[in-house]
Amino acid sequence: FFQAEDGIRDIGVTGVQTCALPILLYGLRRELARLVSLALGFAFSAGRRRGAPDDERLAVAILLGTIPAAVAGLAFGDALDSDRLRTPFVVGAAVVAGALLLLAAESRGRRERPASSVGVVDGVVIGLAQALALLPGISRSGATISAGLFLGFRRDAAARLGFLIGIPAIAGAGALELRRVLVAGSDLGATSTALLVGVARSEEHTSESSHANISYA
Repeated sequence: FFQAEDGIRDIGVTGVQTCALPILLYGLRRELARLVSLALGFAFSAGRRRGAPDDERLAVAILLGTIPAAVAGLAFGDALDSDRLRTPFVVGAAVVAGALLLLAAESRGRRERPASSVGVVDGVVIGLAQALALLPGISRSGATISAGLFLGFRRDAAARLGFLIGIPAIAGAGALELRRVLVAGSDLGATSTALLVGVARSEEHTSESSHANISYA
């Protein structure tokens, strides 16, 4: 598993990205709709039309939070993808370190801040945590949620901010891996299946949520 053939591993990574993305887009559709509206209004009014302050701060936080992972991926992508970092020992140690980090964040974080209080510094810190997930064995969501908890956000707010900041990185990583699979001429069956599973899961979630009273802060 840890030293799989490149083609198999590329398909697996691409499948995970394409499966996760539609679920995230559905789950965060309200925030994303506001952000898209904000971006379009700002662009077509040449900056004269402004949005709600909370949405503006969130948009800036997402933009800044995307930069660390993008820079690290471009600069160290080949080194991070080497088999020397994908041994059972390295991956196992990273999993344990991530679990300990989350445990510390749970015990030390104040868990008082709502997502609407996000600022520039929060976006940078969560983005740096997201960049750590480029290391094999580090959970992207675990790292970003831990960072959010250390910053004092409530659990639900830390999770939502981590996922929002992660969407550009997940989409970009999926696109790059898909390009690599296409260039290598690998079979796209696994990727197509993962995409269908993601869409189906989104539809299932739509049906479930329509019969449940779920509130998000």
